[in-house]
Amino acid sequence: MDRHRQLRHGYSSLSYLNCFGTDRLKINRTFVREMIGQNAQTQAITLAIIAMTEALHFELIAEGVETMQHCDFLLRHGCHEAQGFLYSPAVTAAELVRLAAVAHDFVD
Repeated sequence: MDRHRQLRHGYSSLSYLNCFGTDRLKINRTFVREMIGQNAQTQAITLAIIAMTEALHFELIAEGVETMQHCDFLLRHGCHEAQGFLYSPAVTAAELVRLAAVAHDFVD
């Protein structure tokens, strides 16, 4: 399996962080869903990802944030960017343009 395919399927080695011009990591929604009070190992891995990202001065985003409990945990431990149904359900491109226009009008 080539390394690009490995990255897409989550089989990548941490050594790939040196191979690519990476400066941003994502916490997979599987970790977010299972990290709080459900699986100590998943929580430890999530905290390690956050710590590694801070040490490398990378940007970090968590996907699959669905509850305030997820959001609070991530913020408390240093992950300040997130995406998920807590913020918005999936929207079409046209709906995104409409939402951006509304937000722009609100700011002005």
